Amino acid sequence: MNKNNKVCYFITWNIRGLGRNEKKYALRNLVRSNKPQVMFIQETKKQELEDILIKFCCGHDMSTRVLSSPSVGASGGLATIWSNNFFEKEAELVSRNFILLQGHLKFFKVKCNLINIYAPNDQGERLIVFRELASIIQQSNLLTILRGDFNTVLRPKERLGDSFIISASKDFSNFIEASDLLDLPVSGGRFTWANTREKMSASRLDRFLISSEFSSSLRNVF
Repeated sequence: MNKNNKVCYFITWNIRGLGRNEKKYALRNLVRSNKPQVMFIQETKKQELEDILIKFCCGHDMSTRVLSSPSVGASGGLATIWSNNFFEKEAELVSRNFILLQGHLKFFKVKCNLINIYAPNDQGERLIVFRELASIIQQSNLLTILRGDFNTVLRPKERLGDSFIISASKDFSNFIEASDLLDLPVSGGRFTWANTREKMSASRLDRFLISSEFSSSLRNVF
């Protein structure tokens, strides 16, 4: 198959808890409908992802691989799920706020970083994570695909009902620039998070960032 005609599905979801049955069924339906090669899940709120849960949500495909970061109590938790037929892992780094995989995108014969992030809500802690990731990306000298919940925005129009913090936006912008990343559009609406309180607020917290060195033809497949 020509590379330009290849479509790769990367799914990112802040699931806000993978314990309830409705979330498990929703994830299973998402997998069945889209057949993604890679999934980045944030806020699993689970200290361990049981094999039976992965098989229920993702099927019994022997090529499925899972790497998780445990929640702290009922807070946080990450899971990266991928097909070994699509991506072959060579190294990993797991922290509370991100999961980093290094390996090969087999079809494209490209070595890269795959990073699943759930950034801290606290601006100071978030800046520490951004600096750590920027250093890793720079030192690895690899192409990078970074998806997840960054808990901040770049522009005022990406917030509704909440204040826009210029310094936090600048921290995020500096991280993207230092890591030589591009901000790609994601499917769905204008915002990726909204509360359910009487006074509505919404933000675009989820993003898809990739290295600017990815060729235009390769960027189009994600």
